[in-house]
Amino acid sequence: MALKNSLISNDVRQEFSVGASRALGLHKAEDIQHLDGTALLHIQSLLGHGSDWGVWQTPRNWFPGGFKAGWSVCIKDRINSLLPVNLRSVHVRECDSHQLLCQLIDDSLLMCIRYLILCRIGPMSLVNWRDSLDPSVIAQIAYSHLPKLAVIGIEKELNKANLLDQIANKRQNKTTQSISCFSLINYEDIDTLSSAISTKQCLKNEIKRMHAAFTRKLWGDVPDVRIDISKITQVRGHQLKHPDGHPNSPAYGHLKLPHL
Repeated sequence: MALKNSLISNDVRQEFSVGASRALGLHKAEDIQHLDGTALLHIQSLLGHGSDWGVWQTPRNWFPGGFKAGWSVCIKDRINSLLPVNLRSVHVRECDSHQLLCQLIDDSLLMCIRYLILCRIGPMSLVNWRDSLDPSVIAQIAYSHLPKLAVIGIEKELNKANLLDQIANKRQNKTTQSISCFSLINYEDIDTLSSAISTKQCLKNEIKRMHAAFTRKLWGDVPDVRIDISKITQVRGHQLKHPDGHPNSPAYGHLKLPHL
């Protein structure tokens, strides 16, 4: 069940709840993180968020207090518009770094769509851990938070040492390598942004949401930060004590997936 938006009628709320039920009839929430573009687009269409790949649409009556750009978000365009100047120059050159940048943008787009659909049908709320997110909230995540985080991840991938080796490795392992977008991000990357404090806090909250989803086995591409999940989500039972380090560590505990 999605968090309630006081501007949305019960009939409209029922409308997008039906879409979520249909999607969950096809795939479990924990499977969304592994689906390809074809399957994701089908689910996105079922949910009522459009049938154009890379464009997250939100009907106006689902987001009545919204803004025009938030009703139809071309995520790839948003990512490209937020690229720093040095990466924009790479983007227009035909070279190895240009090809890698294009691949990273496409990978980021795939991860963003997976994440948005998960927010729509999975227990992703930081307020009530059994709730999915309201479509109006997801529209804002699609327009602002995810593209900003994706750009940070892309830039860090490109700034890794020995770029040519990365390119060769990326090409050789393209079919077997797990795609990631957010795993290199840390809080210091956000703190150094020239953004408002409120914007930085929104980005950090999204990182917390990813980590909360990780503990429920819903999401694997999580930023490299240490978070005490017990402080941001309500969980029944005994508190888990997580070891220090990145949550991809096998020692990191998991919580059972809650019933939807």
